[in-house]
Amino acid sequence: MRKLAALTVMLSSFIAFAGGETTGANPPVPKKKVTVIVDAGHGGHDPGNLNSTKGMKQEKDLNLSIAKKLGDYLGEYLPNQVEVIYTRDSDKFIALENRVSVANAKKADYFISVHCNANDKKHVHGTETHIHNADSKVSKELADEIQSQFANRAGRESRGTKIKHDRGYNLLVLKDSKMPAVLVECGFMTNSTEEAYLNSDRGQSLIASAIFRAFRD
Repeated sequence: MRKLAALTVMLSSFIAFAGGETTGANPPVPKKKVTVIVDAGHGGHDPGNLNSTKGMKQEKDLNLSIAKKLGDYLGEYLPNQVEVIYTRDSDKFIALENRVSVANAKKADYFISVHCNANDKKHVHGTETHIHNADSKVSKELADEIQSQFANRAGRESRGTKIKHDRGYNLLVLKDSKMPAVLVECGFMTNSTEEAYLNSDRGQSLIASAIFRAFRD
């Protein structure tokens, strides 16, 4: 009888050690979601770059379409890892400082601003991703990955990652954001071929998916 009792105690101890006994065990702590600010540039009375071809959209509208597609990809494929916050989800004006203050107040982990480019020379085309400066290591890594995805997966012409030295001026949403931040120029509205691409659902989807894959990777 004593041997049976001792065996029962040993067996109970083994089950508890092996995980068969859950009473009193702490539940797993869920990982914190990564907060991503998706910023559609311009809006409301600020159209950004104007269309070059009749019937094509203004920059503010292109930015919003691409930004929403990016947010949809993040929500669909990373639902448990990422929380998406839009600076705007409709055609309204948001001041630059307010875009930054939302990101900083939410203590966001990343800030991704979506824009479309323009140039007096109509042959100029391709994508650029802007960061504040080269010291922003995580920002640079994300920007470089976005440009890689554009070139290698989306078939876009990459003009590279740009810093304030390349631009000759600061971008407030990059300079004042307290988290890794990038501003993506998705193409040139002044190039007729690229403008048509930017206005197409397929083009917007490919651009948004390239940014998504870069962020995911």
